[in-house]
Amino acid sequence: SFMIISGGVNIYPQEIENHLVTHPDVMDVAVIGGPDPEMGEMVIAIVQLKDISKAGPDMVSELSRFAREKLSGVKIPRQIDFIDELPRAATGKLYKRSLRDKYWQEGEARQPSASLACIYPRCSPADICRRRKRPSFLMLKR
Repeated sequence: SFMIISGGVNIYPQEIENHLVTHPDVMDVAVIGGPDPEMGEMVIAIVQLKDISKAGPDMVSELSRFAREKLSGVKIPRQIDFIDELPRAATGKLYKRSLRDKYWQEGEARQPSASLACIYPRCSPADICRRRKRPSFLMLKR
């Protein structure tokens, strides 16, 4: 029921969660679909670290690299957020709906943390891509 549909591709969060939770610094993780104006939904990983003081851009980069080792490109989280503790019931069930609702109520998740650029060399991030007729910064991750 929490399947993510991004650009017409079905993405199952459990596969991403199963991989990210094996990272030595990750205690728990929830993967949800957040709003994306171009693709419909984007993959968002909400991570509970063993040591929250490690949260930051370096950890985001490390987790992205870690995800790329085993997951296909479409399954790599476009946004990684950190949380002190994931919301769980007394029985241990994750309240994924409350996490998902938070992102959808905000209207739009924040832009991906990595820099984006067009695949065509003459486009700049401020341009509309000459060949695809849409904002060039949404096309290819550097």
